[in-house]
Amino acid sequence: MANASVNGSGSMSTNTLGVSVPYDNFRFALSYGSGSINSTTYTTVNGTLSDTTFGAYYNFDKSTMAYLLSSKSTYSDVSGITTVTAIGARYNF
Repeated sequence: MANASVNGSGSMSTNTLGVSVPYDNFRFALSYGSGSINSTTYTTVNGTLSDTTFGAYYNFDKSTMAYLLSSKSTYSDVSGITTVTAIGARYNF
């Protein structure tokens, strides 16, 4: 659950449920969230939002991991879908 607000600009509230499944050196994750968004910054937005995120992680060893994440967000009050894709690596010292 996440809540965010900015004085005079609006607020956003979401509830998210996710699952992560390990398989050999891989880990696959899927989450779905929905909530509401209220904004007065540029245009007045009072609607709902939903987000689906998929992640794939590969562990090379105990300290090195590569990942691919893809997220799709849909907003009901404004015409738009936001898709974000991230790829990266992480090394723990």
